[in-house]
Order: sequence, then C-alpha cells, then structure tokens
Amino acid sequence: MQSNNKKITFKKEDVKAHFAGRWWDFYSGCGLELRDKSGNEAKAVCPFHDDSDPSFSFNNQTGQCHCFGC
Repeated sequence: MQSNNKKITFKKEDVKAHFAGRWWDFYSGCGLELRDKSGNEAKAVCPFHDDSDPSFSFNNQTGQCHCFGC
C-alpha cells in the first residue's frame, strides 16, 4: 500500500463562510440539545462537565462559544 502524504489545508475564511448561520446544525449534530434560543444566541447543557442547567452558549452566526460553568 502506497501512502499519499498530501497535506489538506483549510483557510479560516472558508470554514467561517461554510458554517455562517448554520452553527445550530453543527452543535445539534454533536448531540447538544439546544435550549433558550434568542436571535443568534442559543444555550445548551455543557457536554464538558456535569451540568443540569444550560451553561454552554454560542452564537449561530460566528460559532463563538463559551461555557459559564467550566
């Protein structure tokens, strides 16, 4: 078997353009149950720590996320 060592690169702008306005689809596809949607903001129970109230929030346009619990 011959290995092809071609490196795949992505430009930051291309990734941002691909997901712009579709981050809800991305995060829900990762198993997050989206709650408290308001405009471009949404909250979910954080997958990184034991969480019962939604503390993980993100912006649907930019994909920027933050957990207020961890």
